[in-house]
Amino acid sequence: MTQIKRGTTPTIRVRLEGIRPEDISGVEFLFKPFVTDEGHELLHKAYPGDVTYDDTEALWLIPLTQEDTRRLPKYKRVYMDTRITFPDGVIPATNIVDLSVTETLFGGDSA
Repeated sequence: MTQIKRGTTPTIRVRLEGIRPEDISGVEFLFKPFVTDEGHELLHKAYPGDVTYDDTEALWLIPLTQEDTRRLPKYKRVYMDTRITFPDGVIPATNIVDLSVTETLFGGDSA
């Protein structure tokens, strides 16, 4: 399980086997409080957009700002779903990733 500390600025590194930018129309990374299609999204990151691709390591890089991580519920799990869209409109099934959200040791969190 990946751990995210609130108030930090991590970059989540994701490997999507066999999926390169030139193969797709876009990819979305949706962060939700529950493992379901229903409910609101806590965060939404997309390529093209704020997500980049590292050709050298074949990784998708999802940058989170301090504001992004503070929007995540503390001491809870959040779930990242990936929605890949191919040029023909096909959206394949993907795994949902379980993330753990904690506080930093530095405190100062008023949210």
